[in-house]
Amino acid sequence: MAQENIVYKAEETTPPSDASKPNVNIPEEYLTDEYLYPTDTTPTEASSKNPRTYLMYGIAGVFALVLIVVGVLFFMRRGSGGGATTTGVQLTYWGLWDDAAQMKEVIADYKKIKPDVSIDYVVMDAKDSYRERLIARLQKGTGPDIMRIHNTWSTTMTDILAPAPQGTFDVATYQKTYYPVVVKDCISESNILCVPLGIDGLLLLYNKRLLANAGIAKQPTDWESLIEISRSLTIHNSDGQLQFGGVALGTAENITHFSDIIGAMLLQNGVSISSMQGDENAISVLETYTSFAQPPNDTWNETMDNSIVAFANEKVAMVFAPYWELEVIKHINPDIEIVVLPMPQIQGGTEKAIANYWVEGVSKTSQHPTEAWEFLQYLSSKETLTKLQQLDIKAGRVFPSRPYPRIDMANLITQDPYLGPVVQQAPYYDSLPLIDRTYDNGLNVHVGDYVRDAVNSIIFGSAPDEALSTLANGITTVIEQFKYVAKPVPNMP
Repeated sequence: MAQENIVYKAEETTPPSDASKPNVNIPEEYLTDEYLYPTDTTPTEASSKNPRTYLMYGIAGVFALVLIVVGVLFFMRRGSGGGATTTGVQLTYWGLWDDAAQMKEVIADYKKIKPDVSIDYVVMDAKDSYRERLIARLQKGTGPDIMRIHNTWSTTMTDILAPAPQGTFDVATYQKTYYPVVVKDCISESNILCVPLGIDGLLLLYNKRLLANAGIAKQPTDWESLIEISRSLTIHNSDGQLQFGGVALGTAENITHFSDIIGAMLLQNGVSISSMQGDENAISVLETYTSFAQPPNDTWNETMDNSIVAFANEKVAMVFAPYWELEVIKHINPDIEIVVLPMPQIQGGTEKAIANYWVEGVSKTSQHPTEAWEFLQYLSSKETLTKLQQLDIKAGRVFPSRPYPRIDMANLITQDPYLGPVVQQAPYYDSLPLIDRTYDNGLNVHVGDYVRDAVNSIIFGSAPDEALSTLANGITTVIEQFKYVAKPVPNMP
C-alpha cells in the first residue's frame, strides 16, 4: 500500500491557550486536529528524574488509599444500617472535536432537568487509535456509556451498540426528522442505533476573487462546466509546467478527501462498490478523475502543495472538501473569500452526494442504556443543537462546527452561504466507506489505500481497467473483513 501523504512533519508542540486563534503557519494536518479540535491532555512534566517527586507521590498515594478505604467502610456501615443511599446514575461520554467546556455547559443544563444523572465528558483523539480502542473497551465491558462514531462505522458495530429504548426515539418519527442517509446509517432491523448532532458531506469550494478576476460569472454546478472553468483558470509556464491550478483533482498523494471525491463520482455513476469488477462506469470514473492531472489539460498535479493548503494560500481556484474544512481554511488565510456550492452533478443524471458526518451511540454494555439514550434525546433536540451553534460562535469559531442534521431545522440555515449548501444536498446524500480522515485504521483507511493505489497506478501508466480490477478485489476483501453492510438509501419522506 502507498504510504499516507505527510504534508509536514515536525516536533509536536504545545497548542496555544487560545485554540480559536492558532498559529496560521501551522501546517493544515496539525491545525485540523491539535489546534482547532484540542483533546483533553494530562500533564506529564512531573519529572521522573527527581527522587523527591517519587516520595511525594508515594505519600500522597498512601493517604489517598486510606481515604478511599475509610470512605468505603463508612458507606458500607450506612448501608448495613438500613439507610442505604444512592449516588445516582454515572455516565461516561467519549466525544470527538467538541470543546469540553462547551459540552460541559450543555451537560450542566441537563443536570438541572435530571439531577440524579452525572455525565463525564472526555474529548478523545481520533488519530490515537480511537476506533480500535473504543471497540476493544466496549467488547470488554469497560468502555464509555456514550460514544461518537463515524457514520460509516455504524453497520460494522451493531453487536456493540444498544438500540434506543421506547420512550426516547421511535422509528416513524426518526424517519421524518432526519435525512434519508441518516436513516440508512443509523437504523438496523427497525432498531435505532445512533443519532447525529450534525450533517456534512463533500462540497465544492471556489475562490470568489480569483474567478471574478478571470471574468467568470458562471458557477460550476455540473461536471461539464467544472471542466470548462477549471481549464480556463489553469496557468502553465512557457515550458508547460503547472503554475496555478484550476481545480484540485486527479491525484491521491496531495489531495485531501481524494477518496471522498471518487466515492461521490461512483455514486453519481451508479456504481456499487461491492460489485465493481469490470464495471465500465467505474473505469470511466477512474479515467475522468485522473485526467485532471494528465498533461496537456492538467489542472493539478503532484508538484502542487496539499490541496487544502494550496486553496487557502490561493494557489488553486477550486477544491473539494466537507464543510468542517472551512474553519481550517479561514484560520490559514482569514482574508480568503470562499463560495460554497453543493457537489457538481452529471447533467441529466440522478442527484447524488457523499455524506461524511459523526453520530452518537450507546454501548450495549452500559449499565444505564435508558438514561444514556435520554441524554442523547436531549442533546439532539432542536433547542440543544441551537445552543451548541451559539456556543461555537461565542467560543471564537468563524463558523458553527456543523450544520443542523434535522429536516425540521433546515429552514434556519438554507439561506446561509456556508451552511446552506450542505442542507441543500442533504436530501440526496448517500454513504460509502471511502471517507478520508476518519483515522479509523480500518474500513475507510484500508479502502482509501486501495483507491490511492489505483489512482497512483494510472498516473504511472497502468491501464484503468487493470487498476479497477485490483481496486475491486481489495475493496471486497476489506468489506468482508470489517463486515460492512451495504444498504440502499431510503426515499425522502
